[in-house]
Amino acid sequence: MKINAKNYFRINKTANVTPTNNIIRLATKVQISMLESQDTEKEITELDAMKNGLELQDDMADFVQRVMGYTDQQMETINDTISI
Repeated sequence: MKINAKNYFRINKTANVTPTNNIIRLATKVQISMLESQDTEKEITELDAMKNGLELQDDMADFVQRVMGYTDQQMETINDTISI
């Protein structure tokens, strides 16, 4: 499938994305992290919550870079221009 995330990331690049096993595993990992971050029954310190949030942001950025085929420079542009 073709994906162009220009409206989200301000980078006009269309990626041809094939849902390979690795991409599906990365997506699942991000989804699990997102669900874990919303778990209100689990006691967690504020420090651990911040660390987990930072790890989730890194996982999401890795996923976007892998799926879209963005360069490190393009990822830097994304990180400098979008908010969470």
